[in-house]
This record gives sequence, structure tokens and C-alpha cells, in this order.
Amino acid sequence: MTDRPLRISFATRLRNSFLTGVLILAPVTITMWLVWTFLQWADSWVKPYIPARYDPEEYFNVAIPGFGLLIAVIGITVIGFLGNNLIGKWIVGFGESILNRMPLVRPIYKSIKQLFESVLKEHS
Repeated sequence: MTDRPLRISFATRLRNSFLTGVLILAPVTITMWLVWTFLQWADSWVKPYIPARYDPEEYFNVAIPGFGLLIAVIGITVIGFLGNNLIGKWIVGFGESILNRMPLVRPIYKSIKQLFESVLKEHS
């Protein structure tokens, strides 16, 4: 018996290279697809509410993916900022008191609020 190194066939090397390529590209491609899909989804919800004069597509004639998401993030942050001050706390409390008087809405709202509060407390 001789200790000769095993020769790997061309087909085996080709298959291994293909599988390595799949292992490298699949996570990157899927991540890019998910991000792109999320951006398109967020834009489709927010962009209809943006006045034409504030939409950069009107000036550049090029779609800017994620602009709707950016506007949504800024809007949510402003609402959060306003909700932290005295008047905002009063408005939020008033809105919650209205929701707490609605029989079908109350349990849904309380459950969702509790879920978000517990998730956000864990991450703080």
C-alpha cells in the first residue's frame, strides 16, 4: 500500500466550488432581497401621503428607495418626542382613556401595549 494523495476529480472540484459559491452568495442575496422588499413595502405605505413638492422624485426624476421609510422614521421620532412632553402625555392619556372605553378594542389594545412594553423593557 502506498501513501499517495487522493486525486479529486474535476467534477468534484466543480461541485465543491459551486456549493461554496452558494454558501457565500445565498445569505447576502437573501438579505439584500429582504431589505429591498421591506423598503418597497415601507415606501408604498408612506409615499402616497408625501406632498409632491417634498418628494425628491419630482425634482430628480429618479426613484429614491427608502425615502418613504426615512420619512416614517422621522415622523415616528417626532411623535415620540412630542409624546414625552407634558402636553403629549396628556394627549396620549386622553387617547388611551377613549380606547379603554371601547369594549372590542380595549383587550386588543391592552395586549399589544403590554407586549411592546415588555419587549422594549428587555432591550433597554
